[in-house]
Amino acid sequence: MRAASYTQKSLQVSSRIRVQSPSPSRCRGGRLGYRSTAIKLGTEINEHHANEKEEMQALIVRFAGYIVEVQALEQRNTALPAELTALHSRYKGSPTGIGEEYELKFKEVWELIEVLTNEKGAADIERGYLEEEVEVWRLKVEEELALKEEIELLKKLHDEEVAELRKQIEYSKMTAELDGDRPDLAVASRSVQEAEKWYKSKFDTLKEHAGKHEEHMKTMKDEITTFHNKVTELQSQIDALRDMDVKLLEEEEQRLGIAKDNLPPCVRGHRCWLCTNANTPIEQTLINLQYTSVFRIVLKIEVRGASVLIPLSGALVKGNSLYSVNSQSQCQCGDSNTTSYGPMLL
Repeated sequence: MRAASYTQKSLQVSSRIRVQSPSPSRCRGGRLGYRSTAIKLGTEINEHHANEKEEMQALIVRFAGYIVEVQALEQRNTALPAELTALHSRYKGSPTGIGEEYELKFKEVWELIEVLTNEKGAADIERGYLEEEVEVWRLKVEEELALKEEIELLKKLHDEEVAELRKQIEYSKMTAELDGDRPDLAVASRSVQEAEKWYKSKFDTLKEHAGKHEEHMKTMKDEITTFHNKVTELQSQIDALRDMDVKLLEEEEQRLGIAKDNLPPCVRGHRCWLCTNANTPIEQTLINLQYTSVFRIVLKIEVRGASVLIPLSGALVKGNSLYSVNSQSQCQCGDSNTTSYGPMLL
């Protein structure tokens, strides 16, 4: 590289000297032009030497890094046979122990999933009962509201009738004063008093009924709020159970993936080691039989994992569908509640 850079620099210098050769026009300027060109050439040569030093230092650093990497690889190569022997000694005599361990784990997970599904079913049933009770109370509230509106309408009609009767009484008083017919005025005032008493008694009874209905409505409001809180708590419990199911499925999938990634290379390495150490056909046949038995165990583990994952995924899909149906029914129930007695709750 230094030879190539020197040749390039010499070519550049020669070309510049050739370009800056003295001409009649430059000779007129004297020796100042030659001095400036010489100074420029000297600075460029110094810069070129500095760049070459930097390049050499960078190459030295890279070479040192390559040496360190080679040493690390050599250390890794020396450590690999020890790891291989440790793996052979670990998986040499107990492939069945791994299968039994995985079977126990699968059994525990399956029992936990069954318990969770039973709890979820019980929670769904209880939620259905609560929704039915909420619907019954909603109908009662609507009936109470209709009765309250009817009471208000009757009260309004009563007030209008009382106002009309008062106007008639005043008009009758005026006519009685003009006509001077006192017995007729007494009869009219008596009839008006009787009518006022009758309407007053009717208004008092309606007022009592309205007070009773208001107290009943207050109790119904409190019960509805408690039911709503219970429904929200059950929904949160269902969400927590659903998250737990998803986490368990993810953990089992990760464990199965790790087992699937780790076991086949070990089995292949075991087979290669046994093939290299075999000397006779009988030994080779025994090695092949051992390899086939180990490979069958691995296939059984993979099939068992697939058979566990398929019901888990089906249960998860079923739980998602139930959750979506429940959430839709809850949203519909919530909408009907807000339309029927939302202002009352506020």
